[in-house]
Amino acid sequence: MSEKEEYRIIELIKSLSQREREKGVEMFINAFEKKAKNWLLKVGHSEYIDDIWIESAHTMTRAIQSEAYKKISGVAIYTYFHTILRGVSIRYANDNKRQLGNTDIEDNIENINDSETPQSYIELTELLNALESCLIKLKTEDHKLLEDIILKGKKLFSIIEEYNLKNKNNAKQKYFKLKKALLHCLKKKGYE
Repeated sequence: MSEKEEYRIIELIKSLSQREREKGVEMFINAFEKKAKNWLLKVGHSEYIDDIWIESAHTMTRAIQSEAYKKISGVAIYTYFHTILRGVSIRYANDNKRQLGNTDIEDNIENINDSETPQSYIELTELLNALESCLIKLKTEDHKLLEDIILKGKKLFSIIEEYNLKNKNNAKQKYFKLKKALLHCLKKKGYE
């Protein structure tokens, strides 16, 4: 898309005329919908592809209308739009993980019966057993902290008070230290 066409889209979306705004939005959709949806498929967001696209496009058009977005000569609109698209897709992925939260390892073992092959079922069961074995070796509080972050999707800032950590940096250091210990244990068991 030429820079002239991009300026035209912006001009139409910012117009006072509803008909022109609609034309600008239509031009934006025609220019970027396919590209955005292909990227979403590529990064594995096929389940919510339409929702992510619509919310991202709406956010972008609002940014243009409110003049939060300022076109820079030589920089494509899609560069800014892709940042919005990425942010919305990450939020959808995190929301999906949160909805799947409160999952224990035992629950995962019961739910892997749908694995594609018997071999993949055995491998996954062995990995989950090794993971559980490594988690048991940790202190109860450390085990719970890893479970809260990895399995339940809690954010670092939300665990600071719960685990009596001074600040986000301390929480981050503790998490990475525990994660490293867990990965080291799994490596000893033959999982790399």
